[in-house]
Amino acid sequence: LSLVGSEMCIRDSSMADNNEKKNSGRPKKYTVEKVIRAIEGTGGLRTQIAENLGCTIATVISYIKDYPEIKKALDDEENKVLDMAEGALFSLIQAGDTSAIFYYLNNKGRKRGYGVSNKYGMAAQDEGEKEKTGVLVTPGLLNEAEWEKAASDAGGKTGKGA
Repeated sequence: LSLVGSEMCIRDSSMADNNEKKNSGRPKKYTVEKVIRAIEGTGGLRTQIAENLGCTIATVISYIKDYPEIKKALDDEENKVLDMAEGALFSLIQAGDTSAIFYYLNNKGRKRGYGVSNKYGMAAQDEGEKEKTGVLVTPGLLNEAEWEKAASDAGGKTGKGA
């Protein structure tokens, strides 16, 4: 038995490697396996993991940072929830839900020309896909007509007739 703060920990030589943080003499209260079991079924919610272990969120975060296998288990749990959400979205799309269809096209259909347009008629694009027009647009400096003229003078495309 060893006393850590106000908590008592049971340690033996078989658990020492699994319970000690590298470069620290302070023993860990929970085994990696116990933390991984506490993650299961939580959707990756740190508050739920902490509740399952009976500790603070800071303790959970510390274990996630210190142990790659715990981080992987957390990532796997979060991916399960993401898969469920994507499945539910797909079901809504199949059922013809227009909001779900709009959401999907706006977020996943941009490479095919879908997406919310700005006031110049150009679809919002991902950072790596921006077209270069040769015109630096600073909000408030040009009105729409001046912007259209500057863009056409520079050979850039605008939303009108492009």
